Amino acid sequence: MRFSGIGYYDLSSFYTAYIGKHKAGLVESPAPHHHKVRVLDLLNDREETEVLKGWKSAQALFHKVRTRLSDLPRPGDLQHAYVLAYAPDAYTDWHTEDIIDPDAFMRVHVLLNPSPSFRLYSAEEVLAPLVWGATAADHRGLVSASNFNAPNTAHELVLELALDVVG
Repeated sequence: MRFSGIGYYDLSSFYTAYIGKHKAGLVESPAPHHHKVRVLDLLNDREETEVLKGWKSAQALFHKVRTRLSDLPRPGDLQHAYVLAYAPDAYTDWHTEDIIDPDAFMRVHVLLNPSPSFRLYSAEEVLAPLVWGATAADHRGLVSASNFNAPNTAHELVLELALDVVG
């Protein structure tokens, strides 16, 4: 199984703060495999960005996540955290992650707003994630994501919170 549901988070405060204050910080993703994807870095190599320092609901969320991670049989910590915004027809090319120790790495995806056409791909499996449901994905093979939604629909923009966990 390439995807595992690992919990649900009430992200109403996080999402409201994003819409009201932080969405202006999105920039075009520098990753060559991203197409029409913008990114907002929150945590980079365990260092808080200026955005995260001023975002109390994000700090509270990451505190909850870190507490849960410390309770695992093999404790982990957040290494990276970022919001990804997928425009209509946006996608991530099939690629492999540059992971030093695949057994000590986990990427957690959390869909922030409803989008029936957003998909995560891991090898031969496809997932249509649920809003605010945290899903761990196996990134040891080819991975991708897509938002092949028609423009001018109610769900034009997909927002995903991605958390990279290292053990």
